[in-house]
Amino acid sequence: MNKPVESLPADRLEYLKRRTDKYFSKSRQIVEKFGDRTVTYGVFLRRGVICAVNPAIDVLRSYYSAKAEPLRITRLYEEGAFVPDQKALFTYTGSFAALVELETLILQRVGVACVSAYNAYKMAMNLKAARSASSVPRRTLPRISMATTMASVPCRTASSATPARPCAPRRCMSRPIPRTISRC
Repeated sequence: MNKPVESLPADRLEYLKRRTDKYFSKSRQIVEKFGDRTVTYGVFLRRGVICAVNPAIDVLRSYYSAKAEPLRITRLYEEGAFVPDQKALFTYTGSFAALVELETLILQRVGVACVSAYNAYKMAMNLKAARSASSVPRRTLPRISMATTMASVPCRTASSATPARPCAPRRCMSRPIPRTISRC
């Protein structure tokens, strides 16, 4: 029986065991019992994203056992390229027993990084579009003071049915506002 995962240092093995879904741990035990095979995984997401797979590839390289058959990783997109939905970002080939428990860690690294990169790209494009859509340069806008703004806000009295009347700006801003009388 070949147990490639046990060849990892104790701290990495503990980290991997705590973060691996039990389904994958049981699958590894079954594969070790009935014989290991070479498998190829293709990693894809169900939505269009920006390719950011370096964290996942780093996990593969650091947690894949040196005693297992050689690991082959094939990038299908450059880092930072747009990847359409349902298209594989990269593939990797190796021992099934050595790879099965790494799947959770790899998918976490791929999903978070790629979706975050895509969201950051979309926000940057929206900011760029909003900035170019503004026809008035920022420096030519008039400066509005708080006193000018407060002069246009009417005071309302809570107890009277009289129409709202504007207050003098200084008076509204400097006096304390009693709770039951009026608010500006």
